[in-house]
Amino acid sequence: MSDPVPARLLYPGSGGHLGRRVVKLLMEAGDSNITASSRSPQKLSRFAAKVKADFNDPTTLAAAFAGVERLLIISIDGLGDIILSNNSVFG
Repeated sequence: MSDPVPARLLYPGSGGHLGRRVVKLLMEAGDSNITASSRSPQKLSRFAAKVKADFNDPTTLAAAFAGVERLLIISIDGLGDIILSNNSVFG
């Protein structure tokens, strides 16, 4: 019997220095159902699944979050701006 496919994980910020490393580590650990997202998805060309997600542009989020069952958010800089953006998304 094969292992079940892990639930889809969306990781916003995957194009940054930390984001690239986190995605690499997750994939090396065997998590193959990862969708990398960024404000600039062209930076994510090496990822199998990629999508545009910009918390400052809520019109990009519905498509990015469609089918997502897991979400990984790591906020490290611009905390004030991130809080404002997250509040606009998550209420």
